[in-house]
Amino acid sequence: MTRTVFLAALFFSVITSLRSQVVSGPMLGPVEYRDAKIWIEVSQQVKSVSIQYKKKGDTKTKTVLF
Repeated sequence: MTRTVFLAALFFSVITSLRSQVVSGPMLGPVEYRDAKIWIEVSQQVKSVSIQYKKKGDTKTKTVLF
């Protein structure tokens, strides 16, 4: 439950600055032990989407490009 709340807060804080390019979402789906499903719909002008994350307590971030 704590991981879900943390991920949701992270996504909503990042998306606030991109509101004009986001059509709908982000929506946090099921969170498992090592994965989470994230859904977002962006405007047609957006060519790529990336998600940046890190483990709790870690300073090193990882980026996934879609």
